[in-house]
Amino acid sequence: SVIDDQLFGIVFVLLLWLTIGIVIQIQASIASDLLRIFASLISAWILIKISSSLIANPFIANLFAALAWTIAALNIVGLLGPAIDALDSVTLPLGQTRITLLTIINGAILLGILMWSALAVSRFIESRLAQVAAITPRARVLIGKTIRFVMIVVAVTVALSSVGINFAALAVFTGAVGVGIGIGLQKQVSNLIS
Repeated sequence: SVIDDQLFGIVFVLLLWLTIGIVIQIQASIASDLLRIFASLISAWILIKISSSLIANPFIANLFAALAWTIAALNIVGLLGPAIDALDSVTLPLGQTRITLLTIINGAILLGILMWSALAVSRFIESRLAQVAAITPRARVLIGKTIRFVMIVVAVTVALSSVGINFAALAVFTGAVGVGIGIGLQKQVSNLIS
C-alpha cells in the first residue's frame, strides 16, 4: 500500500542519514559528500511524494511533483543558480519589453496558482449564493458567472502584468469593450430586476 511504501522510504532515509553520520566520523570526505547528496535527493523525493499525494487531481499532483523534484534536485547538486541564470539569459523581444524564459515560467506558475485560487473562491461564493433563498435561481446563476468571470480576468491580468506586459496601451480598448458589454447587458439586467 501507499503508506507502507512511504514508511519504507522514511526508514530508508533515516538509515541513510545514519550511514552518513558514521562515514563522517571516519573522515571519508568524498564518500560522505556523495552520500550526503544521495540522502538529500532521497529525502526530497520522499517529501515531494508525500506532499503530492495530498493533491486530489492526479495531473496537478504529477505536475507539482515534477516541478518540485526538478527544483530540489538542481538545488541539491548546486546547479539551481546556473539554471536560473541560463533561463534568464534567453530573451524574447516584445516591443520595448524584455521578456525572458524565466519570467514566462514564473508567469505561467503564477497564472496556474491564481486561476486555481480564482476558481476555488468563485465556487465557494456560488455555493454560498445557493443557500440564500431571497435570490432567484436566475440571479444566482448570473451573479455566480459574473463573479467567476471577474475573478478569472483579475487572475490573468495579474499574471500577465507580472511577466512585464504593459496594460496602459490596452486601457482605451478595454474601456470600449466595457461600454459595449454594459450596453449589451442592459436588457439582461432590466429583466433580472423585473
